[in-house]
Amino acid sequence: MTKEKRFAGPYGILEISSNTVHFSIFFPDERLSSMIDEKIKCGLGDYPNGTRNLNPDGVEKAMDAIEVYKNNFIDRISMNGFAAIGTGAMREANNASSLIRSLEKEHGIYLDVISGEEEAYYSALGVQSAFENADGIMYDQGGRSAEFAIIKNGEIKHCVSLPLGTFSIAEHENPKEFIKEQLKTLPKAYRKGEFENLYVVGGSPRRILKSHRKRTMGVDDSVHGYSIPAADAADISKQMISANKQELREAFHISKKRVALVPSAAMLMQKIVKKFDVQNITGSEHGLRHGVVHEMRMSNTPNAMPKAKGDLAIAAND
Repeated sequence: MTKEKRFAGPYGILEISSNTVHFSIFFPDERLSSMIDEKIKCGLGDYPNGTRNLNPDGVEKAMDAIEVYKNNFIDRISMNGFAAIGTGAMREANNASSLIRSLEKEHGIYLDVISGEEEAYYSALGVQSAFENADGIMYDQGGRSAEFAIIKNGEIKHCVSLPLGTFSIAEHENPKEFIKEQLKTLPKAYRKGEFENLYVVGGSPRRILKSHRKRTMGVDDSVHGYSIPAADAADISKQMISANKQELREAFHISKKRVALVPSAAMLMQKIVKKFDVQNITGSEHGLRHGVVHEMRMSNTPNAMPKAKGDLAIAAND
């Protein structure tokens, strides 16, 4: 029996990232408000020791989560557009193609594994859609990579992806030196002192802002639009790096699931603040998924990634 379609109009995005499988349905309005926002931490990018394969437990969790999303939402809600996106771990894992084939065979979902530059562009577009006159650097850290883009005069340029995800950093014997060397590869456009604002996307780096807010204001809520001086972000990051797991949970209010990831995020945050010499750190709940939906909505391209890869390369590197 065919399931009844009960609702028409919104846009759906399935994102399979290195740490989570995230499904969102957005209202087709300028605010891109989400009517459904579900995510499961799977840890696909937490590769078994000595391999570059997706975490097998994570694959099982991901497939279970996607089955729930499909049965409860995707098959039951008429959508103006739908896109399924793979990032970090899906780009680099040796066995990612197996999961991609399973999605097509079992659920009829085609996963578009986007490049790091595309991920940076769409995350910046999400930030741009959320903050009027956004100006500065977009920074999005996931499990296997970190993306950067410059937002200036209404344009998004110099989109870059570096292997600075929380899992990737933790794998190195000297993580601070690894971060330092990777940041040196950023284009010259990322000049020190050139930008006042850093817009932070991604669960682990946003958790740094959440900890700051909880410790200073007693509020543990969304940090979308929450802005703090860069010096404060560097200071709390330094404290997190030296804290043990119990201290991270009790003094910094880090969840059990994220406690192993936050130190890597704190190391990168500390280095970024110093390298860019920004003045303000602002949290953004709008990122990759919002950027993709914004483009789908504006370009009227349902059921596919809206921007051709060749066009995006021009936008990213111009």
